[in-house]
Amino acid sequence: MDCLNRIMLCPACQKKFDDGLITALEMQIARILYKLNPNATFKHLVETEEAVIVLSEKKMLGQIIGQGGANLQKLRDFLGKQVKVLGVDDFASLAESLVSPAEVKSINKVFTKNGEKQKVVVRDGEKLRINSVDVGRILEKASGLEVEVVVE
Repeated sequence: MDCLNRIMLCPACQKKFDDGLITALEMQIARILYKLNPNATFKHLVETEEAVIVLSEKKMLGQIIGQGGANLQKLRDFLGKQVKVLGVDDFASLAESLVSPAEVKSINKVFTKNGEKQKVVVRDGEKLRINSVDVGRILEKASGLEVEVVVE
């Protein structure tokens, strides 16, 4: 948290940044949120063409959104695009949130020659509000797993 008040990152955060574990956008958003509410934290951020998806623990959603959505509006104004905040307590509930109003038909662990991946099968794909490639990217970022999204 100390880095959120400084111009320069501490050595530990700088290493995470250099190694690609955190992005410049994640640092910007973390700093903005810290100024709005020092208790607001998130796990990951994924940028798509249409929106920025903030992935956080479910218990943190209210802290990020702010009273009456005030923090969320400030983030939208700063970014110039939609901001969606999703709870990521478990893989299945995140997948369901991302594809809604479409439905997750199944989630399976698939073993490949390169290891394993999660295969998410989505029913009613025409209802997706986020394209399936971005759904996969978000799930991969949140879980650290390889993900394949199949739309029926």
